[in-house]
Amino acid sequence: MSMDDKLAFRNQVSRALTLPLPYAERLKHGKDIRPIPAAVLVLLGWMTSVDHGGAHGGAIEPAVLITRRTEFVETHKGQMAFPGGVIEPEDENSIAAALRETMEEVGVAAAALEVLGTLPSLFTLTGYTIVPAVGILKSPVESFPLKVSQDEIAETFWVPLSLFSKPGIYKKEELSAGQKSYPIHVYQVHGQRIWGATGAILKNLLDRLAQLG
Repeated sequence: MSMDDKLAFRNQVSRALTLPLPYAERLKHGKDIRPIPAAVLVLLGWMTSVDHGGAHGGAIEPAVLITRRTEFVETHKGQMAFPGGVIEPEDENSIAAALRETMEEVGVAAAALEVLGTLPSLFTLTGYTIVPAVGILKSPVESFPLKVSQDEIAETFWVPLSLFSKPGIYKKEELSAGQKSYPIHVYQVHGQRIWGATGAILKNLLDRLAQLG
């Protein structure tokens, strides 16, 4: 992939973030609930594709960083997630919180990436309102080793965006909450189940990119 292609993709993501595309119907917090503000970073990067035999095929393609949380964290133990966490009083805004958490969890500093914008915020059943920031790593994935927090992150995966459109990867399920049911978006990747807020955020971003072709 040429520099022009990479720039075109970066611009496509930036445009995609401006589209008026809400999430599929999501849970809404009641008036008696004060959701906890949180932020995550959907970190994109450029990686060399791998063929079925495990060899690098030479093609460069965009990928997204997914982490698996440890069993030591307070919430969402063992789940697949984007780097992120609660917005702290010292954070200037949600993007600053997402960048701080990304540095703490996987060792990616703000200077190593470009923030392209944000996706709509969403409320979770566990009582959080999450703002997803979207950024892109300046260096190739292979040349940027992650420095993982052993207390928070069990595994990391760079997943090519093209994988999410392959047969058998995605399915929509229903989540019952009270007397209502809500659609949830589920991706099976690397033997792991991506769902919940992470699945919803990922689906929204992929749908935006698909709208732009």
